Amino acid sequence: MFLPSAKSVKDVIEATIGRDCEIAAVDKISPVDGAGGMIVTYWDDQAKNQVAILWSPEAAAFVGSAFALLPPLAAKEMAAERDVRIDVIENLVEVCNVVSAVFEHPRNPGVRLNEPYFPLSQAPTELVKHMYQHFDRVDYDLTVDNYGTGKISFVAIG
Repeated sequence: MFLPSAKSVKDVIEATIGRDCEIAAVDKISPVDGAGGMIVTYWDDQAKNQVAILWSPEAAAFVGSAFALLPPLAAKEMAAERDVRIDVIENLVEVCNVVSAVFEHPRNPGVRLNEPYFPLSQAPTELVKHMYQHFDRVDYDLTVDNYGTGKISFVAIG
């Protein structure tokens, strides 16, 4: 599975939420970074999971809030408390549906959104372990203009 470049992730998220973003490669996201966040999986036409995205609670709060045009202060409070409201998560799931476009590559199977897991504790244990231990991955700091910075991780699981 070819994982997305920083530019493709930035371009799709900016176009979807209507806000400028910055993105930078970072070291692997730790379990501490992901606690309180969300995992979404994407599957192929054979219903086999191929790739997943881990959203830190900060990234979830900032992207979901920006998409819904919620005030930055509300997003910053959620991020600081690492407690993202369910309506913001629902908005983030809509963004994740569009983000599937970053996986379009001639050598990749076509994938679509399968399952969001929020809170993270709802995800299958094996998936969570895979998200933190697997090396076929790209990890980014994503900054949403006027909102803040959070971490996202794209991990091949197929």
